[in-house]
Amino acid sequence: MIAGLRAIEFLYLVNLEDGEAFFFNNVLEGGKAKDSVCVLLTRMTGDWYNNTVVGGEGGNITRGFHIRDGEKLRMLNNIVVRPRGSDTAGPLGEALNVIGGLPRELESNAFGGWRRLLEQRAHEGAVLTGEADLASELNAVDGNTVGGAVHRNIDAEASDVFLSLETGNYRLEPGSPCIDSGTDVSGPPYNGPTADHEGRDRPARTVGRKPQYDIGAYEFY
Repeated sequence: MIAGLRAIEFLYLVNLEDGEAFFFNNVLEGGKAKDSVCVLLTRMTGDWYNNTVVGGEGGNITRGFHIRDGEKLRMLNNIVVRPRGSDTAGPLGEALNVIGGLPRELESNAFGGWRRLLEQRAHEGAVLTGEADLASELNAVDGNTVGGAVHRNIDAEASDVFLSLETGNYRLEPGSPCIDSGTDVSGPPYNGPTADHEGRDRPARTVGRKPQYDIGAYEFY
């Protein structure tokens, strides 16, 4: 787990620039910093699969992902939520803040609790070129209502997803909308994780149930 529990003013949990990264099965927790960006990616390529990102509770800049020129990224099966009851009245609070083009694949992610789901601009300070408040709006932002580079993303409140948000137990609770809602990334072209954060098989192989990928760092067992 990567957590910013002691930060007070400003926090980046992950800040990567000009490279390639493959980020699977991680848990990121934003904490209570006044300003926080869980993940800042600048001119990065690579794959982000099955991560659980719980945004901070601050009242100013609070973002899940801030992506600059990330058109070669792939983001699948990630949970990106912020607890309800956090200070969502701050002027900046997006799950995805994108400068430049969207990631080349943005699929089967779960979002909830943010002031906005997506704000996209061609460059810093420019007018909005893409925006969404709901997953259905995000799924249509590339002009495709079914399929395309952006699809199968869902809305999911943090309180409905995890076993215990209050204690930081980010395993999926029974009935979580993230169960069986992921994309299989085990083989080509993704070559993603075949185990979860705790090393258990992904997808879960349960008697009487067709194996399907879950969204987030933990597979439901």
